[in-house]
Amino acid sequence: MKHALEGLGRPCPLDEVLASFIGPSLRVAFATLVETSDTKLIGAALALYRERLSATGLYENEVYPSCHFTQVYGSELDGRFDDKTELIAHVHASEEIDASAAVMIGDRAVDVLGARANAVRSVGVLWGYGSERELVEAGADRLCAAPAQLEACF
Repeated sequence: MKHALEGLGRPCPLDEVLASFIGPSLRVAFATLVETSDTKLIGAALALYRERLSATGLYENEVYPSCHFTQVYGSELDGRFDDKTELIAHVHASEEIDASAAVMIGDRAVDVLGARANAVRSVGVLWGYGSERELVEAGADRLCAAPAQLEACF
C-alpha cells in the first residue's frame, strides 16, 4: 500500500492505520486512502500495489501448507468477489458446500460478516490483523487464540 500511495504522490498514513485496511477489499481501501471514487485513480493505485506485490511482496509472505486446502479462492483482478459475502456465496456454489457444514475462519470483521450473511459459522482467529474486539463486535461464533487450537474451535 505504501508503494502505491508513494507512486501516486499521496501521503502515507502510519503502519497502524494501513494495517486496518488489510483484509477488506483493496478497491475500498484505496478509495478511502486516496479519498476518491475515481475508478481510474483507484485502478492506478491497484496497479502500483500489484507491481510491488508481484516483484517483491509475494516473497515476503508465508503460505499455509497446501495440504489444508483443496482449492484457493479470492477476489479477482477485475473486482469480482471483492465483497466477502459474494466470495463466500461463490465458494459455496462452486464447491457445492452446504452452509450448515461450513466454517469461515478469518481474522477480520469482514470475514465474520460475510459468514453471517451466508448462514455460515465463523471462527475469529486472534493471530491475524484484526483485534479480539473487532471479531466479537462482528459476531464471531468462536474465537481461537493459536493455530494449534484451531481444530478444537470447530
